[in-house]
Amino acid sequence: MYNPNEDIILKSITALMMVRRMHDHSLAALDDKYALTPICADILVFLSKNPHYNTATHIIDKRHFTKSHVSTALKHLEKEGYITRFYDGTNHKTIYLSLTHKALQALDEIEPLHFNFLQNLTEGISPEELETTEKTLKTMIENARKHSLIRRNG
Repeated sequence: MYNPNEDIILKSITALMMVRRMHDHSLAALDDKYALTPICADILVFLSKNPHYNTATHIIDKRHFTKSHVSTALKHLEKEGYITRFYDGTNHKTIYLSLTHKALQALDEIEPLHFNFLQNLTEGISPEELETTEKTLKTMIENARKHSLIRRNG
């Protein structure tokens, strides 16, 4: 069977994999200095920029990481002293996450790396092109979910 869009789709998938590698490479130095993997650094940046999204479920839903990756990363972040977990009031079903002073210190170095990654990645791309890309990727994610290629929570 022939899909006339196959070439562009495969090129897009390759581009997304290259972006992921570029992202991981941009944060690789953090592992030596702070014992942070790229996903751990991602989670710290996410929590820093989105204080109202402060649960594991928020991270999974908003960043599209798998449950297992988030669980492993959060255990590591807690063990290393970057986050604390707590219950809010009488609700003992939801565990909330909070950044520690150690995390805020690390973020002083992580956030510029994150910013530079985004700047380098989007160099020469107009806001309109980025908006179109976002819409296209959102539709592709929804199609993948609809056709059971990826599960909602990992």
